[in-house]
Amino acid sequence: MACAESWWEALRADPVPWLLNETPRNIMWRVLVELFERPADSLAVRRARSGANIHEPVASLLKPLLPDGSWVMNTDENAGLTPRDRVLMAVQAGADPGDPRLQAAAHRLLDLEFRGCNVCAVARDVQAFHALGWERDLRFEERVAWLAEDAPRAAGGGWACHDPAHAGPAGGCAVTAVSLLAAAGEGGGPRWKAFRSRSAGSLVRYLEASEAARTNGWHRPGHPNLERTDFVEALWSLARAGVPYDPRMKAALARLQDDQDGGGRWTLEAGPAAEGDGVCGETRGAPSRWITLRALVALKAYALPAELPRLFPEKSPVD
Repeated sequence: MACAESWWEALRADPVPWLLNETPRNIMWRVLVELFERPADSLAVRRARSGANIHEPVASLLKPLLPDGSWVMNTDENAGLTPRDRVLMAVQAGADPGDPRLQAAAHRLLDLEFRGCNVCAVARDVQAFHALGWERDLRFEERVAWLAEDAPRAAGGGWACHDPAHAGPAGGCAVTAVSLLAAAGEGGGPRWKAFRSRSAGSLVRYLEASEAARTNGWHRPGHPNLERTDFVEALWSLARAGVPYDPRMKAALARLQDDQDGGGRWTLEAGPAAEGDGVCGETRGAPSRWITLRALVALKAYALPAELPRLFPEKSPVD
């Protein structure tokens, strides 16, 4: 097996230049933070993030957004997207969380009643509000407390939602687990540590049973993801949260490795039901910087302990 230094040297080959060269700033700052582990307050990250909202798809998603957080929705652009959809998608597409318009929109969304909503929708909201810095707000805390104490539980220890497509053979809503694990990250107090443990356990069981879950789109990587998820986002969320490698991840990691194309990149295959290719900023069936970033983050964390047969990001011509 190659050592960690060999993995890092391999990571400097393709597709990393593709991720970095002529890349919009909304993607760039996320590459710096997620793949190269630059601090969020570093100069390079702050420079990239400050220009993120002029790039697509963020610019179009936020175009109808007024300074007070309300929306002018008399437009045909991205028809079918609600204000909530736009905020969640913009956050996942690397919007600058410091944008005053986006902050005002989040403030309005936090006022909406969430009890009675599907658990995965609340979890996606929590993920977005956390990314926007609202974790100290009482309305945010109400959602977190509901998810911890009152939201429906799955038999396996995760969360149960109303959509059977979100639950694999292992049970539990994968969308909720991914969303909360992404929000919990590596830190947080006791409640967030409990979310991290519960989400990770649910996802690892889901990954182990992933071959049987193929019919629900679990193996079709998408971005941005709203009321759906996929195995790439699951592995990414586990890696970003610093969850240690579990042997039950190996089959999914091998599948992830096999999905890499000849140029070392990964393809966008799915997205929110309401959107067209223009909304996600990338074309389905084509290499995706977002899916490639998520895949590289997962492989950087788990390729060595999983003892995958090759470390790259450029696919070996001889397999």
